[in-house]
Amino acid sequence: QFMDCDEQGRLKLSALIKLMMHVSNLQLSALGLGTKDFLTKNLGWVVTQYQFEFARLPKGSEQVVLTTEAKGFNRFFCYRDFGVEDQKGNALIKVHSQWVILDLQQRKMITPTAQLLAPLAQAENVRGARIKRLRPLPEYDKKGTYLVRYADLDTNHHVDNANYFVWMTEPLGRNFLNQHEPASLLIQFDQEVQYGQTVQSLVSVQDELSQHEIVSAGQKSALAKIVWRKVDKETNS
Repeated sequence: QFMDCDEQGRLKLSALIKLMMHVSNLQLSALGLGTKDFLTKNLGWVVTQYQFEFARLPKGSEQVVLTTEAKGFNRFFCYRDFGVEDQKGNALIKVHSQWVILDLQQRKMITPTAQLLAPLAQAENVRGARIKRLRPLPEYDKKGTYLVRYADLDTNHHVDNANYFVWMTEPLGRNFLNQHEPASLLIQFDQEVQYGQTVQSLVSVQDELSQHEIVSAGQKSALAKIVWRKVDKETNS
């Protein structure tokens, strides 16, 4: 829908994340492992990393197919892939993701077990699936400051991860965002951001690479690295 698109008619990253979460929850709910099912056990699914590869972003009113598949788990993490294809089956976006299961009362991750995740029928002891970790830069070029609102929260009682993509890209400015689209994106979430906190979005840009850090309550909350490609008006039309 056009309300989910930027002024160039491209699907917003924040909207893409929400669509991915919807498709994932549909699959998990059918197996008794969805958000509602986990809430009855005071548990929640929490993503810790995403790795995106973009051929291009979908356009407003374009029909696309979203897919997702659980790839397995080990004693710390669960892994899930996503895909977005056009009507001809061409891959537009590929996503690898890493998740933890959070005890919502103690705010601590629990160990995924074969018993808990039996409906997924995925092999335990997944090796080589971890996504590369990022490190903060010593200094950044740009900064934005944002207040966490009630509307930013989700059922895990912290900030919906879609908001991070808004905070991170906003300091890049309108001209840059209109003239570029992501080719690849790596993001990791390190600390929860809570209601009422003020977050700082720190950004460094060099050529077609931007590096990002979200700081909240004096702590590193998230890091990201985005490789951009420049697009012209004809490509965006």
